[in-house]
Amino acid sequence: MKEAAEAADILGLTLRLNLGFADAFFRNDEAHQRRIIQLIRAYQPEILLINAPADRHPDHRRAAELVLDAGYYAGLRGIITHSDAGEPQPAWAPKAIYHYIQDWWLKPDMLIDVTLVYEQKLKAVKAFRSQFYDPESTEPQTCISDAGFFSRINARAGIFGEAIGVRYAEGLQLSRYTPVQSPVNSVFSGIF
Repeated sequence: MKEAAEAADILGLTLRLNLGFADAFFRNDEAHQRRIIQLIRAYQPEILLINAPADRHPDHRRAAELVLDAGYYAGLRGIITHSDAGEPQPAWAPKAIYHYIQDWWLKPDMLIDVTLVYEQKLKAVKAFRSQFYDPESTEPQTCISDAGFFSRINARAGIFGEAIGVRYAEGLQLSRYTPVQSPVNSVFSGIF
């Protein structure tokens, strides 16, 4: 929790919530979905950025499915939730849902230039220092505690960046289409 708070501070977050779901044992079930639906309706985000739909870590895949399903259900009026104060919540559907690309290679649907904030991103990730390479550690080595982990992260960001002509980019996969108001539609709706 201390490392998470440090990372949140580095990113300048005004809000960071931990729902306390059991590591490795949370499920994509009604109880977990309802908690996420409640938060989506409370904060009404336009966009959700969620875990990869396919990844080495089962929690990442399961979390993606859980939030994707809850994001859909949050927009249905027939599913009733209440705020923490007991007030009924109106339905709210995010306009877009994007998946981060995590461990496994996934073809991105979009690449975002992150060059100006890349060092800040790395600093925030490195705040979770207990998870990464430590030559003094006696813990078993994992794929993220390997000495080459950050060079792989940098390489992927560089490859994605090169594809769009910038130094570093983040790849995202689209899960739900984003409605965009077309200037052509605006003109036509003004004519008729």
